[in-house]
Amino acid sequence: MFWKRYRRYFLSEDENFIGSLSHDNGTNIVAHSDNEKEKILYDTFFSGKHLNKQVFDEVHYEQITEEVEHIKQADFVKTPLVSCQDHDEGNLNDSIQLSDIKQSIKGQNIVNKSKDGDDIHPKMLKCLGTGSLNFLAHLFNKCLELGTWPWSKALVTFIRKDNKSSYLLPSSYRPLTISPYIGKIFERIIEGRIRAFCKMSDTIDEAQEGFMPNRNKMISSLEEVKRRKME
Repeated sequence: MFWKRYRRYFLSEDENFIGSLSHDNGTNIVAHSDNEKEKILYDTFFSGKHLNKQVFDEVHYEQITEEVEHIKQADFVKTPLVSCQDHDEGNLNDSIQLSDIKQSIKGQNIVNKSKDGDDIHPKMLKCLGTGSLNFLAHLFNKCLELGTWPWSKALVTFIRKDNKSSYLLPSSYRPLTISPYIGKIFERIIEGRIRAFCKMSDTIDEAQEGFMPNRNKMISSLEEVKRRKME
């Protein structure tokens, strides 16, 4: 349903046009220029200000804060980690091989996808030759060596939410982000290694359902409700 609406909106730009905007903070100042509207949308969705409105469990918040401070102060040493059966050379810091890149590209969906900010469509990645794959391997390994991530920019399109009383408010729109596909290739490789490491080191709680393959948070919640009723 979402993607059906998405295609309909993008086929009709007038229907998804973002007109004048005002802040959600109660002020009556209305922005008309593209630069002003861009600033309002950025402040609303990407500045992190919305987190200040959330109600956190204080104990949990303190535990997370302490853990973050511990990570900041830790003296990390780049050493081999435990063996991971899914990777030939055995640890998270292995050099990225052509086989890693090919496997990552194989997992890239190409259906109903748009080009990213570099004018790359994911279908193009399926056609890369050996020379291009070797270049990506060199690039990704350099990123690991330097500890850098060059794909920090993304295209963001805003889609109107249905049945809103006013489209002056930025909260009446839903942001849709298209990240660079080259970065996604690298991201899937790293994600696969981290998953393999966590599996081998048994660091993931058995109750973890979110962001896990072949698991469903809703089904898990229903099973928990049933279990409690039976107690």
